[in-house]
Amino acid sequence: AGLRPGMYRAALLSHGRTLASSRFWVLGHDERPHIRTSRRVYRPGQPIGLRWSGMPGNKYDWVGIYRATRPLDLYGYYGFSYLGALPAGRLSMTTADLGKLAPGRYVAGLFLDDGYALLARTSFRVRR
Repeated sequence: AGLRPGMYRAALLSHGRTLASSRFWVLGHDERPHIRTSRRVYRPGQPIGLRWSGMPGNKYDWVGIYRATRPLDLYGYYGFSYLGALPAGRLSMTTADLGKLAPGRYVAGLFLDDGYALLARTSFRVRR
């Protein structure tokens, strides 16, 4: 419909009053899922900052934290968070979400709609 990439709001109106509304996003034609951490190296117990973009915006799209040596599947994650149906955003995962990550290499993966289809990943380290 010629809409530029960005966030929009659709509204149901009746006599000038908004009865209901919903946000939606238009993604760029070549936009692909991408994730990055706010740092490459963290200390044990330090919150892990994450930013993502290019996600489809499904209700149950999610991010999971895994040890780099483990498969990215339902058995190996240390913690996860849903993305709030947002195609782009940021969040911070804390020890309440993850426990205290031991020193080592980790991966943050973006997954599609409550499943295990990996759309993007990034690596980081925890070091004393």
